[in-house]
Amino acid sequence: MENISPNDGTIRSASTTQYSLKEVSMHSHYSSCWITIRNKIYDITDYLAEHPGGAEIILEFAGYDATSAFFDKGHSREAIKTLEKYCIGELTLDDRLYAEIFPATSRCSS
Repeated sequence: MENISPNDGTIRSASTTQYSLKEVSMHSHYSSCWITIRNKIYDITDYLAEHPGGAEIILEFAGYDATSAFFDKGHSREAIKTLEKYCIGELTLDDRLYAEIFPATSRCSS
């Protein structure tokens, strides 16, 4: 069963919370930093200070899709595993930019 919040477009279901791109775009700063990678949403606010490449590079994509930047950089499997800890949901069906969820076998536990 889904519950749609009238204020922000967030859809919460029994399995995974879904957010709109508009909702993601509101988290584009150091104190609240969300990114999307292949339709999954990550709240990486607490990871900014730990990122080996520095917070600045992540903040360039805060509130936006960071798929190309993430994969173009050639992140390791360990980086992908670390990223999964910060997954908070997925984009709504209407806002999905890619045909699949990343990684395809994994769902966020939100």
